[in-house]
Amino acid sequence: MKAGSSFSLISLRTFHHHHNHSSAIRLMSTTVTRTATDARLRASPAVQAAKFDPDGDFPNNARLPLLLYSQVLSLTDAEPTELASAFESVLDRNGWGWGWRDGIYPYHHYHSTQHEFLGVYSGSCKVQLGGPNGVVFEVAAGDSILIPAGVSHKNVGQSDDFFCVGAYPPGAEADMNYGKPDERPRVDVNIAKVPLPQRDPLYGDDGPLKSNWS
Repeated sequence: MKAGSSFSLISLRTFHHHHNHSSAIRLMSTTVTRTATDARLRASPAVQAAKFDPDGDFPNNARLPLLLYSQVLSLTDAEPTELASAFESVLDRNGWGWGWRDGIYPYHHYHSTQHEFLGVYSGSCKVQLGGPNGVVFEVAAGDSILIPAGVSHKNVGQSDDFFCVGAYPPGAEADMNYGKPDERPRVDVNIAKVPLPQRDPLYGDDGPLKSNWS
């Protein structure tokens, strides 16, 4: 990834989804009954958190970090449609909806009324996060990104077979903003009002969202 002035790496850790508590991480975990719908969900994905300060006309979100979940789904013997369905099943169980399957727009944009989950089920993509001076992450099948309200994202290059699942927590419909001068301060007011999700999109009550967003 490429560093920019608006980017602050908060942490790089492994989230352990089992009944033991490890002093090496800040994530509480409990025993979870695994079902066929989340059989591909890994128990211990690496989770990277990063905060983005405002970048010109892009407000970003200085309070809530973006979360990058690396290889949360097992890719063994998996077809893309199976991975998409696995994402959707887990998201649905955790109350995240308004779902879609598509790509990421090739221009800077953000949502001021909702947080957004993106789960990659096919191919790979380079995503610039935080605006023109932000950073570029490369994500591939099995990875996912939880984007706080206000954080800009843009597709800056992808494989021909790139697709992802999108979803949102209960609440308002996601709006679209593009970093235009007349968007602020209206969007700043919107962002401050977006409630925290009740459950992590993938790991429910004991997921990384709970310990990183407060």
